[in-house]
Amino acid sequence: MKIGAHMSVAGGFENAISSGLEIDCEAVQLFVKSNRSWTTREVKAEEFETFKKARAAQSGISSIFCHGTYLVNLAAEDKEVLAKSITCFELEFGMSTSLGLDYLVFHPGAPKKMDVGKGISQIAKSLNAIVKKFPKSNVKILLENCAGQGSTIGRKFSELAQVLEKLEEPKRFGICFDTCHAYCAGYDITTEATYAKVMKDVENEIGLDRLYAFHLNDSEYELGANRDRHAHIGEGKMGTKGFTWLINDDRFKNHPGTLETPDTEKFPQDLKRLKGLRR
Repeated sequence: MKIGAHMSVAGGFENAISSGLEIDCEAVQLFVKSNRSWTTREVKAEEFETFKKARAAQSGISSIFCHGTYLVNLAAEDKEVLAKSITCFELEFGMSTSLGLDYLVFHPGAPKKMDVGKGISQIAKSLNAIVKKFPKSNVKILLENCAGQGSTIGRKFSELAQVLEKLEEPKRFGICFDTCHAYCAGYDITTEATYAKVMKDVENEIGLDRLYAFHLNDSEYELGANRDRHAHIGEGKMGTKGFTWLINDDRFKNHPGTLETPDTEKFPQDLKRLKGLRR
């Protein structure tokens, strides 16, 4: 696996690359805009070009992708929130395309009191309409599994599979697997036997060929807690050894895996611990 972290773009998109290289990232995730806002400032064409030149000039980072704004909820029952979510998603998808990123990862959303099946249908309908507006984009959209808080969709692989089944251009979509979220949703990847079972579930429900990226996070909460709180590698309930089987799975040797642990100052420590598991 190509191991890296979520890096800041403060001062310029290209700074995510330089900062990532400084701590020996092999992959980088970033936000293309403020994660606390529906909109963004006007971005000049030369900013996109500067980033692409910086990426082309280095070979240490193999994959760079975007995490979508957490405000986005394509399963929203509130029509105003849904409209804002679609507009924001289109904005980030367009920016990711202009930057030449590999993926756009997003949380499918929460339908609240609306039926889960309707929420799944709404997500798929929204995605189908969005990609039609970007017919030439090479950015794959990745649905992320969730920890299972509230009414969030994606706690079960079967829910993600249902969304994928409704997509009209399936090759433009895939899955991002978050270790903390999976663990808190009841998928134990901490032993060789349980890890093998979880990946068999992914294979049967979704297909391993639809899995493109990973988020590498320990968990503050226990297995099946349905609560989303990331911990530094080896400092949570999963423990350092809990990542052994994933890190050494040859099926994912070229897949990117990025940290989203709480304190960015501890990214070097987390990277060292994960890379130390390699055999």
